[in-house]
Amino acid sequence: MHKLNRLAAIVLGCLLTLGLSSCSKSEDEGEISRAMSGLPAAGSLLAYVPADTPYLLANLEPPPDDVQDILEKHADTMLRAYQKLVRAVVAENAAELSSDGDDERAEQLLAVANPIADLMTLDGLRGAGIGRESTMVFYGAGLLPVLRVALTDGELFEQALERIEADAGEAMETDSVDGHSYRFAGDEKGRVVLAVMGDDLVISLVPTAGGDDILRSVLGLTLPASSIAATDTLAELQREYDFTPYYMGYVDVTRIAEVFLEEQHGGNAVLLREMGYDPATKSDVCKAEIRQVAAIMPRLVTGYREFSEERFVSNTVLELRDDIAADLTTLTAPVPGLGQPQSGLLAFGMSLNVLGAREFYAARLDAMEKDPFECEHFAELQAGVSKGRAVLDQPVPPVVYDFKGFLAVIEEIEGLDLASERPPTSMDLWLLLAMDNVQNLIAMGSMFSPELAALDLQPNGEIVALQHPMLEATVGTAFAAMTNAALAISMGEGMEANLPGALEGSPSDPSPFFSTEMDASRYYSFMAEVMAMEAPEGEDAPSPETKAALQDVMNGLAQVLERIRVDVHFTERGIEMPSVATLKE
Repeated sequence: MHKLNRLAAIVLGCLLTLGLSSCSKSEDEGEISRAMSGLPAAGSLLAYVPADTPYLLANLEPPPDDVQDILEKHADTMLRAYQKLVRAVVAENAAELSSDGDDERAEQLLAVANPIADLMTLDGLRGAGIGRESTMVFYGAGLLPVLRVALTDGELFEQALERIEADAGEAMETDSVDGHSYRFAGDEKGRVVLAVMGDDLVISLVPTAGGDDILRSVLGLTLPASSIAATDTLAELQREYDFTPYYMGYVDVTRIAEVFLEEQHGGNAVLLREMGYDPATKSDVCKAEIRQVAAIMPRLVTGYREFSEERFVSNTVLELRDDIAADLTTLTAPVPGLGQPQSGLLAFGMSLNVLGAREFYAARLDAMEKDPFECEHFAELQAGVSKGRAVLDQPVPPVVYDFKGFLAVIEEIEGLDLASERPPTSMDLWLLLAMDNVQNLIAMGSMFSPELAALDLQPNGEIVALQHPMLEATVGTAFAAMTNAALAISMGEGMEANLPGALEGSPSDPSPFFSTEMDASRYYSFMAEVMAMEAPEGEDAPSPETKAALQDVMNGLAQVLERIRVDVHFTERGIEMPSVATLKE
């Protein structure tokens, strides 16, 4: 888009942010319940969503009032930080325009900054018709993205837009379809359209050459022949994954693939034509194999399982083909404490059944040899089979197969000064290495280190001081303890007290492939310090105002979040990534 559309791009970007960040409260919870049970619901946002939409994110019901009260307290802090960021970004754009000799456009951008920023408070949102009663859906009309937000008052939102345009001294371009006006910005290829339809805000991206039928579809003037409100899709998603209705959704990979394999109509046809793509050019062999590959991971689903005063619990799942999902479950191994709540600044670890991983890889190679890809798009992948066989033929030391995983916990870092580039003066941590026959590893190391042999470390859990000049010079106090299944090492004053608990920790069931937990408050405070550091000067370097605004955003997150934990599990459903964000009291 040319510079004339910079104003529209900023306006639309802010509106997208505001629309997606609105916490909702439905005026008719019974209506949503009917929609969730598969019955049509007049006026429900779901009525605008095609039953075969390839992707959907829906906010259908509000959290409890006490949760919303807490969210609003934090939201105002964050919105004000983003308010400062918007002003800084607009100022940067204005300075760029001025340097290019376009002072008039620079003045318009500066004029529009304040009314846009004024929206980014709770009072500003309410004054623009975005309140607790607002709900939203983000979905695909075919591949075309549509955001539809149910406003508390469409007229208030229209007035907010008019104020922004008046302060800018220029209105966005407008057009109409069936007597309904809409704003737009774009070029000969595509347009972002924005319309206030009654009490709904609609934002979409459409091909410029698409015509009125596509506009009718994305604006909701023409309802889909079958809507998702008349199906059990979301109800089944909620039951299968125990999602709350606050936010949940999916991406259907197989539906997206079909767009590029078969003749399309409506918006998809115009979009593919603008891309210069014709599905008819795909051979039947390629179509079949692309469908086969898409079926490996047919869908991604995501949603919240808990939305409370204390924490947000979410899950994102890459659904996999049944046989692949089942085989992946053999790739993890039990590691004491992995996936369990931890304290400290940062914890991270992983588990891996090395033999299981080898067998999984070999099975994939076997399948590709038995039924090789013939489509040219997969030629490089198919050619990699022989290289994969060569990798498997390489000898592997037996000790590698003994490895099960590790868990590292950093309790404290002291003395780190980013401004002066001073490294930490001390670090308190402990590390657990889980493996069969740990004593064999120690025996192997003792052959090369007399100091290690002198420790006489035994698999009885007894804590032994690690005395070595190099260790004492770098990490100070260090201890180790060992059982038949794990070796634990501590560094830092008093950290040896964690070793018995580390060795005796309970493995999670199922064991995660990867797990991490952090003190989110301290992490975002650290990121705020990073933002405050002097950055190298250059064309893309942010202005001091933008850096200060980003610092406020990081500090705002530090005030909201206490801890964050993310795991990666292999289950019979696929790859699951549950997360827990604990809020500050």
